[in-house]
Amino acid sequence: MSLNIPRTKAEMEWRYDRHDHNLPALNVKYYGDVKYTAARIAAETGCDATTAERVAGWCYESAQEDFWERALDLLNFAMLGDEASEYKPCGLKAGPYEVFADGRSGGWLVVRGIGNIADMSGATFQKWRKFARLVRDDIAHLASWEWAADMIEANEWAPKADTINSAAENARCGDVAKLAKVARQAHTIINGKEWNAGTTSEIADCFIRAGFAVAAFDPEEDDNA
Repeated sequence: MSLNIPRTKAEMEWRYDRHDHNLPALNVKYYGDVKYTAARIAAETGCDATTAERVAGWCYESAQEDFWERALDLLNFAMLGDEASEYKPCGLKAGPYEVFADGRSGGWLVVRGIGNIADMSGATFQKWRKFARLVRDDIAHLASWEWAADMIEANEWAPKADTINSAAENARCGDVAKLAKVARQAHTIINGKEWNAGTTSEIADCFIRAGFAVAAFDPEEDDNA
């Protein structure tokens, strides 16, 4: 991970904004190797190769979502200290800052609310350095096997997905009722409750559209189900 921790204001990275001029930014593109490869997931969980690939993809997408969800919390903590508990990204109190992604691949983390770099005080600059370190450490954590193992265990994803996907493969050439039964099992695993809405054929069609993948199957969020 090569995230820049600036030693001086002159080393700070920025993104141009027509309203706020040079907004402070961090290049958060990750060029390292994530530790939750499909091969390791298969070895650690005992699931088949196809399921391991799905789990690896799910972990990577979850890591990206977690990072952006936590970025504002990290900024509030670095800038506000103990007062940060008053502000939540989706809470009742909006807080003074905004964090957003910029660039073609969304690889820049840009902050609005602390002014542009030219006007930044020395105290604010030191808080920015703290924020940059927090972001660097969070990215390293989200790329680690320890993080992925906790996610897999908490969701009981891999072994159960293996079972359901195997059942789905067997049901692929079977009748619709059999496939719908497997789909209901998948929904129970994901959400901890049964899904009984819709016709048997609608349930089966939704599961087919999800590619028989447990992680992708949630008919309650499917507009076409």
